[in-house]
Amino acid sequence: MDTQRFGWSLPIGRVFGIHVRVHVLLILFTVVELLEGGSLGWFHMRTSLLWLGVLWGSVLLHELGHCYAATRIGGRAEHILLWPLGGLAYTDIPRTSRAHFWTSFGGPVVTLGLAAVGVIAILARGQGFDPNPRLPAGMDWARCIYQINGTLVLLNLLPIFPLDGGGMARAFLWQKWGFGPATLMAIRVSKVFSILLAIYGFWA
Repeated sequence: MDTQRFGWSLPIGRVFGIHVRVHVLLILFTVVELLEGGSLGWFHMRTSLLWLGVLWGSVLLHELGHCYAATRIGGRAEHILLWPLGGLAYTDIPRTSRAHFWTSFGGPVVTLGLAAVGVIAILARGQGFDPNPRLPAGMDWARCIYQINGTLVLLNLLPIFPLDGGGMARAFLWQKWGFGPATLMAIRVSKVFSILLAIYGFWA
């Protein structure tokens, strides 16, 4: 076991032969959220449980999407780490632009599918659908699935390292310019979008 790579994390099981670990900071975050929800009453406690459960499950499925894509293009995946900023899939894939593109693309495809499941469930119950992700979902599991995964897919597709969009952008440029120049260009693009995202966050 690589203690530097997986330090401050605990194993929680295996999924399709892939070792899944969770960082202690994510555990602390979960405990704090549940305590805060519990202090406001049982309804808020249940809402926190729903949101945290959907969040953990969505991130895990997202990373499994990366792992599945990696195996389909001739690579392998052995570990997934869940941590406060999302998840990390540790894969060993061929050093080609195609392999890196499809491995990066595998996660957002799963997340987009989960968001679509939430939308379909909302519509199937005869409810009106409003795409605004800021609307409170409360105990509505379908809207919770849509909001979390809709937000995750939009963020992950931004061309910023280490997000999936950044990896896909580098793979696309790799085909034209080679690995080194593509990486440098992708880093420059990441800096620009990071600044724009920070400005938007401050403004919003």
